[in-house]
Amino acid sequence: DLVILDSHRKNLKRWLSGSIGDFPHLLLVGPYGTGKTTIAKMVKDAFSWNQPRDIDVQSHNLRDLKKDADKNFSSARGMTLDVLFGNDTRSLYFYDEFNHIAVKDQNFFHVLLEKGEERSCAIFATNHLDQTSGGIASRCKVIDLVIRNKDQRDDIINQMTNFGQVV
Repeated sequence: DLVILDSHRKNLKRWLSGSIGDFPHLLLVGPYGTGKTTIAKMVKDAFSWNQPRDIDVQSHNLRDLKKDADKNFSSARGMTLDVLFGNDTRSLYFYDEFNHIAVKDQNFFHVLLEKGEERSCAIFATNHLDQTSGGIASRCKVIDLVIRNKDQRDDIINQMTNFGQVV
């Protein structure tokens, strides 16, 4: 019953019906109340993630975020998880309010995401795409929850009407 564009719904269904190892990193974009956290919770509930974590970027300093991310996305951690839990184990990290990290400082995450060997999955939530460095968007599947044209607006209104919401 999540009201989002049909194209996003189809992608989410496809990713959620696959294996945990194939789930992509996500960049969720949209103003407050558009469903970014709800989507992250759906993903968190869909698989048996190894210790899923919600990280509110506003309540952490950059040094601690970098240290934590470097530890969580390391290949050594992946080998340990493989030994303990098997190949399909991944950890999920939801970085909420990612726009509170300066764009120049977000570059740290690019290296982690492009390694291709990480055993962790990241979901980043931000209010505006222009508040993220281009590298994050190129390394994640982007779900842009901003309604940008009349057709998208009509799609959302139709869904709300079908779900019995007051428009």
